[in-house]
Amino acid sequence: MLLSLDFHDEKFQTITLPGDDVYVSKYNSKDLYPLEYKGCFGFSWIEKTDIGYKGKVTFNDMPLSNPAVNSFLDPFGKFGGIPSSKAGSCKQNLATIRSLISSFVVSFKFACFSFLIFLEFLCVSAFRKMKTKPRFLCLHGMRTSAKIFREQIFKRWPDSILENIDLVFIDAPFPSLDDKPTIRGFVGIDDHFDPPYYDWFQFDQEFMEYKNLDECIDYIQDCMLKLGHFDGLMGFSQGGILSATLPALQKKGLALNKVPQIRNVIIIGGATFLCPVMAEKAHPPGNKNSCKSLHFLGETDILKERGIKLLESFVNPYVIHHPRGHTIPRLDDHGLLIMQKFLQEIQKEEEEKEKEHREHIISAYE
Repeated sequence: MLLSLDFHDEKFQTITLPGDDVYVSKYNSKDLYPLEYKGCFGFSWIEKTDIGYKGKVTFNDMPLSNPAVNSFLDPFGKFGGIPSSKAGSCKQNLATIRSLISSFVVSFKFACFSFLIFLEFLCVSAFRKMKTKPRFLCLHGMRTSAKIFREQIFKRWPDSILENIDLVFIDAPFPSLDDKPTIRGFVGIDDHFDPPYYDWFQFDQEFMEYKNLDECIDYIQDCMLKLGHFDGLMGFSQGGILSATLPALQKKGLALNKVPQIRNVIIIGGATFLCPVMAEKAHPPGNKNSCKSLHFLGETDILKERGIKLLESFVNPYVIHHPRGHTIPRLDDHGLLIMQKFLQEIQKEEEEKEKEHREHIISAYE
């Protein structure tokens, strides 16, 4: 395979010449030179044998008086490369050719590097203009749905928040059971929204035994793989319990092993698992989760005490207190400032991470 660079006609191509042990049934200098291999950095040589003509790719010293060689090398005279009348040997001319190739490779590499830098600049500019919003996978509460959760959030949170966060809502994998036990302190969602309703997992009356929890975690991971990159999780009630638990399990290699580490969580009316085994796995005493967290605690929420306990499992958690119960609250002025600060900090970390990524790319091409 030879490289052909025709600077006159601005063509670039690769040409395969006959190699050793390749027999040519017909030799016609008009067909072979220079029409087929014109402009190549090298030439093909045909030698006659007892059994026919044998094709070879040759770079040895050969007299340039050979008509075939002259007809092949003549095209370079157009570009100031190899005037056949002045050349002394094929090796001398090949040295000139190699020098041309080397110069081309250096120039080509520099052009590619310059283009990559320019492309990076365009991407960074677009990134800054777009102000990429943190992306959260949203896990609804028990006996609700993605549609219900979305409607509650978009009715109760102001545009100044919703315009700066990308929320992706998904339904839980299991339809709610008709014989679900009644839980004191929880408002029946069916009083306000139409079915269907879904659950992330099932449990007994005392919240000590769980069913389908592993399947639920696998389902969430599949959704994250299909729907793309997420910066964090946001959950309410049962979804809040999962949002608080999954980052810790993931860090230990017990869950979500196929997706990037969850770095941010928003927990609304969430809590720790009551089951001691699950609580120990997710929130062992003295082992804090470095995941950035924002917690909503309702004054009359039945899960308030467990929600306060959950704060001990995170480093420097953000907390928004509200006067209501187990619900998704509206944001007052103070709560709005806290949430804006939380989102701004996430955005700042993402920009720093993007800057490090750009510097890594640039250093790789230096």
